[in-house]
Order: sequence, then structure tokens, then C-alpha cells
Amino acid sequence: MDEDAPETKQPTPEEAKAAEAAPVPPEAIAPPSALAAFAGVVASPSATFDAMRGANWRFAIWPLAVLALLAGLATYLFMARVDMEAFMRNQLKHSRFASQMSAEQVDQAIESAKNASPWTRVAINIPGTVVFMLLVALVYWVAFLAMGNSMTYGQTLVVASWAQVPNMIASVLACIVFMARNPSELDPMNAVLSNPGALIGQDALSPWLYSLLSSLDVFAIWTVVLYVLGFAAASKISKGQAASVVLAIFVLKTGLKMAWAFFFQS
Repeated sequence: MDEDAPETKQPTPEEAKAAEAAPVPPEAIAPPSALAAFAGVVASPSATFDAMRGANWRFAIWPLAVLALLAGLATYLFMARVDMEAFMRNQLKHSRFASQMSAEQVDQAIESAKNASPWTRVAINIPGTVVFMLLVALVYWVAFLAMGNSMTYGQTLVVASWAQVPNMIASVLACIVFMARNPSELDPMNAVLSNPGALIGQDALSPWLYSLLSSLDVFAIWTVVLYVLGFAAASKISKGQAASVVLAIFVLKTGLKMAWAFFFQS
């Protein structure tokens, strides 16, 4: 053995235990695979979001792509199978603006809708879904920044995107409904009967009440729960603090929808 070689110091048992107990920084933990993340968000969301804490914004590409493609598929199935004239007449019946339109203007609107290509709507909805989610993440990022939280926009985008798994499931169910039933008889925004508004029916309720009850959707509430768990894990705050931000935004969004329905659809 070389006598000039530096002597390696062996850690004491106390130092070894301290090293083992030291928390591993999130950047050092590899995020789960995409398939594991999809399953984990459903089966064990808290642990899954905690494992995503070190992921960069690119980890949001998977859910964004799936969500956008499902939105495009649902749009195509609806447009391809719906009786557009019957659907448009039903929609105009619930619009305050339609009452101010002449019969000729109504016919022009219906004719324009009938001639619209499903692929045009698909081409709009796919990138539109991605842009919408980027804006959703921006709203939450700004809201948490206002609380003094240092979560990055990339972390916010990852949580917001993976929290959309319930909406992906809802889109799959909507596609099945569009294939099984006449879409002309459906509200495309509530094709799956997963909220009180859809169960009671739009014709039986005032527009603002229908908007409120439609917002109390099983998949929407599930998404809110995932937002709370995800943002609590990403920003290392309590679930109560995360819930205060998420619920405030949910209530604000629901209130704006109700106001729109009251003033422009009643």
C-alpha cells in the first residue's frame, strides 16, 4: 500500500444515521413514468404529486397532449353525429341574444353552423385546450405568488395539467355517449350526467340555477381535490392553505358563470 496516500476517514455510526435521515431534495428524485402518473393520480394522488415535485414543465406535456386529443375526438364525434339544425335551434332557444334576432338572422346562423367542417372545430379545439390550460396554470401561479409562495410556473403547470385526469375520464365517457345517443338531444358541456343540472335538465331550470348546479359536477369536484393535493405537495404548504386558494378560484369561476347566465341567457 502507498504510504503517501491520504487516509480515508470512515463516518461514525452517528454520521451514517444522520446521512440516511437527511431529506432527499426533490430534484434528486426521478418523477414517475407517464403511465404510473396517470394511474397514481387516480389511486394515490398525494404520493404521486409528491413524487412529481422535482419534475420540470416538460412533465406536463403528457397530460396536456392526452387532454387536447380527447377534446378533439369528442368534438369530432359530436359534430359528425349531431343534427346541427335541431341542436342550434335548441341552443338559440336558451339565448337572450336570439330573441333580438330576426328569422332571417336565425336561419343564417343555423346554416353557417350546418356548413361548418368538424375538422375545423377539431383544429381549433386541440390547440385551444392547451392554451386554456396554460392560462389556468398562470392564474394559479399568480394566486400562489400573491400568498408569498415561491412555486415556479413550471411546477404549477405540472400540477394543473395532471389534475385534469378526471376531465380526461369525463371526455372518454362523453365520446361513448356521443356514439350511443343522438347528440342533438344533449348539452355538449354536460353530456355525461354527472351533475344535478344535467340530471334535472336545462329546460326545467332557470339559466343561472342550471349554471350553478352544472358546476357541482362530480369530475369538477374531483379535479378541485386534485388541485388541493397537488399544490400542497408542490409548494410544501398545508392542504388547508392550498384549499383556500383553489376554492376561492372555483367559487369565483362559478359566480362568473352564473352571472353570465343570469344577464345573457335569462
